[in-house]
Amino acid sequence: MGGTCAVFCPSGALNVTVEGEEEPPVVTFEAIPTLNKTITVDVSGCNIDCEIACQESCPVDAIEVKTVTEDGETRITDVVVDTAKCIYCKRCVTACPYTLIEVERPFDGVTEIDVSKCPEGCMVCVDACPSEALKIGEDGKPVLEEDYCIYCSTCEKVCPEDAIVVKRTSVACSDVKSGAWFAALEKLTSPEVLSRELGIDASRHRKEIVRDRYT
Repeated sequence: MGGTCAVFCPSGALNVTVEGEEEPPVVTFEAIPTLNKTITVDVSGCNIDCEIACQESCPVDAIEVKTVTEDGETRITDVVVDTAKCIYCKRCVTACPYTLIEVERPFDGVTEIDVSKCPEGCMVCVDACPSEALKIGEDGKPVLEEDYCIYCSTCEKVCPEDAIVVKRTSVACSDVKSGAWFAALEKLTSPEVLSRELGIDASRHRKEIVRDRYT
């Protein structure tokens, strides 16, 4: 079974198709969970005064704001999100002046940058960041806007001086427990996160045994 890479790629850069179906076999056979990633827009509250901020702020062109002009007045009729492109970076959430957008992203974590290692003039990490969470500061060193980081590790992989470390601390996903998933979870996060997850499972299993015994 394959397709694990496509399921967990934070930037959506990979896709697996089997006999015309885009759902990877690892998901079909419940060897690997699906990620919890959602974006909702309350279009009923949209106002053209926003200057289609959500569309303009999207770094991957995943949002299209549809409008109509009647009697000289333009109004927003719909906001269409291409979930195949969306990387759930939450830029649209911040950009919307009417707080009409909610995003749940699958990964949480920490990105650490040792700017003392950064070569002068280097912008490799900034250029590679899919969510544009990295910028060059006034001192010429990279600055991270953590709110927009999707913990894809692209910056860590391209950094020529190993100055960046990305740590995923949690993965929001469906409830699937399998050897394949636990092996993937350890690679995605860390042995510590895997141990925590296994500890939670063991505690839940004990509670279920006690409940079944006395009910």
